[in-house]
Amino acid sequence: NNRKKSCVIEFPFCYPSRNETEGWHWAKRKRLHDRFQRNCEFVIAQLDVPEFFGKTKIYFDLYFSKKRKRDVDNFFPKWLLDSLVHAKIILDDSTDFVELGEILIIGGETKTDKTVVRIEEVRMKIELRV
Repeated sequence: NNRKKSCVIEFPFCYPSRNETEGWHWAKRKRLHDRFQRNCEFVIAQLDVPEFFGKTKIYFDLYFSKKRKRDVDNFFPKWLLDSLVHAKIILDDSTDFVELGEILIIGGETKTDKTVVRIEEVRMKIELRV
């Protein structure tokens, strides 16, 4: 099979912004991070999500029910990447295994918040010279 492996996962929630988590006590942040991971694993368990063993490119579309300005730099997907590693969908969230694609923030187009994640296998380019 020469097709690149890919999948789309839709989570019925968004991860918190950096502005939200920055002022939290470390114990609260850890407790909520762990709950977020369990929620992600619950969603993933309902789907047929393949495991990715090599390099991937991951895109994040964040949908918010409220239409308002949001700073892009507040929505780095650390918690979601941690959850993908914890659920064994990707091996690691280092640059050896993950290339970040676009992070789109869309407000006011859905009734509830949600996150759509697209994971694509990145193939090595092999050049054969004769």
